[in-house]
Amino acid sequence: MPALKSKSGTLIFEQRATAKLLTEKFAAKYTLIPEKHNRYSDIIKNAHVQLSEPVPPEDKAAKILRGMKEDSATGPDMLPTKILRECADVLAKPFRMIALLILHQGIWPQAWMIHWIVPLFKKGAVYQPGNYRGIHLTAQVSKAMERFLGSLVVTFMSLPANAGPNQFAYQRARGARDALAYMVLTWLDGFNKRFKFAVYCSDVSGAFDRVSTRRMLDKLRAKGMRDDMVKVFEAWLAERKALVVCGGKQGNPIQLKNMIYQGTVWGPWLWNLFYEDARLAILVHDFLEVVFADDLNAFRAFPMATANAH
Repeated sequence: MPALKSKSGTLIFEQRATAKLLTEKFAAKYTLIPEKHNRYSDIIKNAHVQLSEPVPPEDKAAKILRGMKEDSATGPDMLPTKILRECADVLAKPFRMIALLILHQGIWPQAWMIHWIVPLFKKGAVYQPGNYRGIHLTAQVSKAMERFLGSLVVTFMSLPANAGPNQFAYQRARGARDALAYMVLTWLDGFNKRFKFAVYCSDVSGAFDRVSTRRMLDKLRAKGMRDDMVKVFEAWLAERKALVVCGGKQGNPIQLKNMIYQGTVWGPWLWNLFYEDARLAILVHDFLEVVFADDLNAFRAFPMATANAH
């Protein structure tokens, strides 16, 4: 890490002090803003009841463990993916037994609820703490378990009724290029028919880091997710601890809560479900929406004679 400038303007070179400075910066970001109730605040119950499915067999567990990427960073448990890959056949049975226990008791192991946060420079002056974002490193075995148990809900979570009909992120056979192609081709077709377009684009500040746990769980229940998995998600969403690491030195612990945690497998799925109804305020004004993760883009065609002020 390069030297960082403190609030007083002093340059800090020592890595532990740098970690503490970034800890303060990240902790301020991980704060849920006060809730404001409006006409879209009530959660609509449009449940597509999810049928209970059995936990996958051992060979599925072995396949997931073997499929872990070796170049994925080791988490705070210091267990690298190479161990999981090389020992997949031996670990498959105890791994599945742990999955059964998690599902039966509605728990999530505390050892997997610790994050290392590594600062990554974005842009601007390298000495400004605000120009870094935190990359969360979590236990690799926890990611494997999320993939394993996630197979019980991945189809359910991907339903258009749950993720939103025009969500292009974290979806099978969809991506950013598809979203861009859809918008551009729609506009070109409209221009050819002598229409003009009003366009609205928005981005959520600190999207994954500012998600009400209570509202997230209420949405899972309203969508009809199976009860045992809701309990597991409730345990998974519980308060966690994070340590900012710079040059091997750690800052003071940060308490993480009211977020769908970065560096996890389930975070993107949960975000899509959480953000799914943000489009309602768009639809009442006859706009069409195209969503990519937390980027909400909306547009509406108007006759060419319509005044721009309108």
